[in-house]
Amino acid sequence: MRAARRRVAALFSVAAVLGMSVAMAEPSPRLPSARGIEFADEKVNSLNLDLSVGAIQSDNISRVSTNEEDGTVAIGGLNLKLRQNTRRIQADVDADIGYEHYLDDEAEDGVIGQARGVVTIGLVPDSLEWFLEDQFSQSRVDLFSADTPENRQNVNRFETGPDAQLRLSDAYALRLSGRYAGVDYETSAADGDRVSGSIAIARQLGTAREASFNISSEDVNFDDAGNVGYQRNSAYLRYVAQSSRIELSADLGYHRIEDDLGTSADGMLLDLLLLRRLSAHSRLSLNLGTRFSDAGEIVLLPPGAESGGLDPIAVNGEPFEGRHVNLAWDFERNRTSVGLFVEYRQERYDNSVDSDRDLLMFSAHIYRRLTSRIELYARAENAREDFDNSGSSNEGLVGNLGIMARLGNSAHIGLEGVYRDRQSTNTVSEYTENRLALYVVWSPVSRGQEAPHRWQWN
Repeated sequence: MRAARRRVAALFSVAAVLGMSVAMAEPSPRLPSARGIEFADEKVNSLNLDLSVGAIQSDNISRVSTNEEDGTVAIGGLNLKLRQNTRRIQADVDADIGYEHYLDDEAEDGVIGQARGVVTIGLVPDSLEWFLEDQFSQSRVDLFSADTPENRQNVNRFETGPDAQLRLSDAYALRLSGRYAGVDYETSAADGDRVSGSIAIARQLGTAREASFNISSEDVNFDDAGNVGYQRNSAYLRYVAQSSRIELSADLGYHRIEDDLGTSADGMLLDLLLLRRLSAHSRLSLNLGTRFSDAGEIVLLPPGAESGGLDPIAVNGEPFEGRHVNLAWDFERNRTSVGLFVEYRQERYDNSVDSDRDLLMFSAHIYRRLTSRIELYARAENAREDFDNSGSSNEGLVGNLGIMARLGNSAHIGLEGVYRDRQSTNTVSEYTENRLALYVVWSPVSRGQEAPHRWQWN
């Protein structure tokens, strides 16, 4: 019943966001913090919708290590990007959702993909606003097995709460925030609720620089009696700066967690995000940090992104100490875009030491518009995770190569080949697979400047 109520709330939130609002991919799990209230003067209103149908032919439809069988999957897809920014509303929706139908019943039909919706409503100008967010993603049920429909579960996270700001002077402001969040896992016993609050004193150092002192507290509880709730308290300094070529956000401080059994741990809190525009067509980003976290703080990859078939965060109800660093570079001109990405993550548990994990990911992509109607794209990704305490490891490689041909102004046809290779100490979960997808995409709405969407079939 409790999970059902959350799903209903999530559906209402998504419906509300879809009616007004697209998404930002978070660089790392967020820390509860008092947000500044600032609505841009420039109005933004963009909407891009793609609908697709297609078929996939696989030489290993069940992704097994032996006795591979061919199979065909029919698929329908929806890609939505909606962005709105007015004096009272800031809203974002980014959804990349598909439905798979296995023609020979090799697996159960089901939904695949990711979606995120965020909307902020200004209640009192410059003083009070309300924040809503809903995230839908998927993860493996068993981390040591391959990503198949039977080993895949839906995950939903809903968050809402107010942000208040009181101007103390031209340079100083007091900020208060409150949040409620609920997380639902379809199968894993990591469902839970969290309530948090934060307070901050901020000082403007210039037109695009700010420093603040922040204190936050969060209470986390799980539905399953086997998972122990905990409280996390943090105190940290935040510095934010922006110029024509650089954006910087840095948190540095201390935080402490204590679970309901009285066990506690503390340590440094760090989160650094640096964006550097190298030229008119390229930029570099760096993100690194360390903090306590848990599976309820979903790191949602941008819709359509891959992680070599591995999950950004392991599904475990126990909090862990996480460290991460990633570096990304991208280049984009009228006809060409290129991107490179590398990330290292580390998770350390006090009790569930078999879940301790090191995760290393690489990815690269290139897109080229050959003519006014023909587009070519390629993508390669590799991810490796090591569970040193259990002696287990998994490595996944994914390669995509596709071509699209435009059929008029609002439709195109595409052909894509996908290669997957999984290596694991659990040899039963190893497999290789080749897929070939043929699809047609119709774009009934295209308003605003958005990059063309390259479909990546699962």
